[in-house]
Amino acid sequence: DAEAETLRELKRAASRGHEAAALHVLSRAELDFAHRGGVEFEDLESGATRLVDASAVADTYRQRMQAFLERWRTDAGRGGLDYALMTTDVPLDDALRSYLIRRGAGRDLAPITGGSR
Repeated sequence: DAEAETLRELKRAASRGHEAAALHVLSRAELDFAHRGGVEFEDLESGATRLVDASAVADTYRQRMQAFLERWRTDAGRGGLDYALMTTDVPLDDALRSYLIRRGAGRDLAPITGGSR
């Protein structure tokens, strides 16, 4: 799948001596899933829409999102890649500056997000 292929290519670049990083940029809505009631979602690739009861799927969504993010963080680390989670509510230049400073200082790359979680 695309996830495995992306990780494989990033690892290959790192194994060849290139600096490689996975910069994960998500919206606050993707992370928090604060939707309630009936919500229509659109697949951005196919245009297909689906009406769902957001309250009924919220917990499962959040659990799967956290598992997905943890899998990327873990797999990136195992593959010798930097990994950084950034949210779109932080201006891109601020997020990149923070990432580069922390990376240069050798500190853990905690999520770069705005607002409280």
